[in-house]
Amino acid sequence: MSHQRRFVRPSVVMVGPHPHRVIGGISAMINLILDSELSRRFEIEHFPTVVAGSKRQKAMVALRALLRFTWRLLARPVSAVYVHVGGDVSLYRKSAFILIARLLGKRVLVHYHAGHFESYYRSRSRLGRWYLRRVLRSSRRLLVVSRCLKEAMHRILPGAHVRVLHNAVHQAALVHGEIRTDADRLRVLFMGDLSGPKGIHDLLAAMPRIVARAPQVRFLLCGRGDVASIRHHCQQRGLLPFIEHIGPVPLSERGEILRRAQVFVLPSYEEGLPVSLLEAMAVGLPVVSTWVGGIPEVIVDGVNGFLIPPGDVASLTERLLVLVTDPGLRHRMARANRVRIAREFNVSRFIAQLADHLTAVMGRSGDAEDQREHHLRFPTPRRWVPIEPIDHDMG
Repeated sequence: MSHQRRFVRPSVVMVGPHPHRVIGGISAMINLILDSELSRRFEIEHFPTVVAGSKRQKAMVALRALLRFTWRLLARPVSAVYVHVGGDVSLYRKSAFILIARLLGKRVLVHYHAGHFESYYRSRSRLGRWYLRRVLRSSRRLLVVSRCLKEAMHRILPGAHVRVLHNAVHQAALVHGEIRTDADRLRVLFMGDLSGPKGIHDLLAAMPRIVARAPQVRFLLCGRGDVASIRHHCQQRGLLPFIEHIGPVPLSERGEILRRAQVFVLPSYEEGLPVSLLEAMAVGLPVVSTWVGGIPEVIVDGVNGFLIPPGDVASLTERLLVLVTDPGLRHRMARANRVRIAREFNVSRFIAQLADHLTAVMGRSGDAEDQREHHLRFPTPRRWVPIEPIDHDMG
């Protein structure tokens, strides 16, 4: 009697925000991972730790996730624990998962997405800094989204196994039709939290001069934040007729609003590698952004966008005016962005590199930085099914 050897996929327990009920870059990357070929090579179980809702609801979701996570590690073998971490509070919240996994002898891969770790770390107490170092050193490997963040991590954690894994986007799902270079109403898109760190107040300060010189311009201000305050500010300054949208955009409408725009602006003060910027590049939008985080690793000043110092409203105004008044330049930058995303920030490359990192953490062969080419072939992907039904009343 012959026996066939059955391939057993290595098991990966992943921790991070809910891929559909939280809007943000980390959720976008988790959704990309769960909907990719990676689930054919690894058995991936995702434990959502954050959903949209009140502080009490978020605390209950996090506590329930921690209990389920601990039980899962005790119940069955796990090849690796993969933890997504944002900034500030997220690191402390995820530290419980990281330390429990290490206490139970599991191998941990930490994926740090925020861009301001060093300044946050320096602002902590001596005990707080010790705790953050202890948590991050508990991982077998630490992934970051930009080279500058890798350098910052090495300054704080000398000798740590830090690797760069740039974010990626599904370009084919975002792109429809030809690049638009002209429109009766030329739209400038801002997509991010409507908050100071994202530079929304600098954009508001630049708007009066822009609409005075280019009255055909309309603004799309898309994101969470104090919408009422921003609307009041615009009303007081006579800017409301030039604004087509203020506030959040459902995930289902994200691609549509990207395709409506002709220019993308994100004058942030701190960043990792913003997914919204990569999405804008994927659909062919020229970019005006800042010299922070991983943005200069994606935007070459004057080639596929413009970079300015954070807080420089005069430069922000000037660069936006150049783009809205020069259709030829917009066209050239748009094509450069679509080509760059297709070559360097595509899903296949991201998944291949992530697979190498997971394999290395498990102690098997393969290392993303030691291999120049990635030749992973997987069967057709299937969509993720939650481990247990999600309580939609908590969102």
